Amino acid sequence: MAVFPSGIRMGFVRPGMSLAMRRMMLSKSLHTKHHRFQREFSRSLSMQARTPMANIIQPNGEVERKEMPEKPLFRLAPSDFAFLWKECKRCFYLKCHGLLYRPRAPFPSIFNKIDLGMKEFFKGKRTESVLPDMPLGEFLCEEDDAWVESEIFDVGKDSLVYIRGKIDCLVLNDDQTYSIIDFKTSEISRYLSMYSRQLHAYGMALEFPSKKSEIVQGVVKHMGLVCYEPQGFGFSKSGVKKSPENKKGTPASASLTGICQYHEVEKNFPAFFLYLTEVVEVLEGEIPNPDPDCSHCNYLRQAEMDGYSKLS
Repeated sequence: MAVFPSGIRMGFVRPGMSLAMRRMMLSKSLHTKHHRFQREFSRSLSMQARTPMANIIQPNGEVERKEMPEKPLFRLAPSDFAFLWKECKRCFYLKCHGLLYRPRAPFPSIFNKIDLGMKEFFKGKRTESVLPDMPLGEFLCEEDDAWVESEIFDVGKDSLVYIRGKIDCLVLNDDQTYSIIDFKTSEISRYLSMYSRQLHAYGMALEFPSKKSEIVQGVVKHMGLVCYEPQGFGFSKSGVKKSPENKKGTPASASLTGICQYHEVEKNFPAFFLYLTEVVEVLEGEIPNPDPDCSHCNYLRQAEMDGYSKLS
């Protein structure tokens, strides 16, 4: 009875084969097994690349990572959690589904200038030197806001979500944690709950960033609003009238005065996660009815009634 090399199946070797032929068959067998292993290994890596991980936040605030199931995926903008969600669920639904976007209203340039001025002023300053009610730390402000994008979250529904938006400002706290800051030019005490959702969205994106995020992962300890409320107007220097010597003249220097305050928002990720659950329930349902006070939906409805367009 022929004795065959260990690991070689009977089909590869025939009785009476020469030693050279047996060695050639062994080499081919090992070569085939190597390539089969490489294919299976590459396929395994490919499957891992196509199977990203999702985060689940438990009611106690702990986060569990698990393999992401095959579900619809929605991108959510933190800024929409404030007014768009409150103003009209239909407009929110249509935007998140990519069906219809509200036209952007012109944004007065004065607010952009105030926002940039605040960032330029606070950049690099210690919190206690300007707003003593804030946690101790240093303002990290840039003229161009940084994009943050979260990993994918599973809220226990039939869809997944992730968050993408721009952060106004961070404060690097003395204990190496972060405070998320949003600048506002208004009196906002009655809107704190809405802005709280926006800040929590930034916080989750910062603590669980995706590879596309422009800010590295950090622990968020505080969040709040720095609000400037203009209250007065005045001249700091009078102008100079035009003259033959000064054909353009010199404009007067004027400025706004007002108060600037810090409003702390309590960090509560589990409560925000419950809010995300409510958002996903709306996105998974039928298109909501227009809000009676939504000017955008009322405009489209009136246009349909007048025969100018059809609102589907």
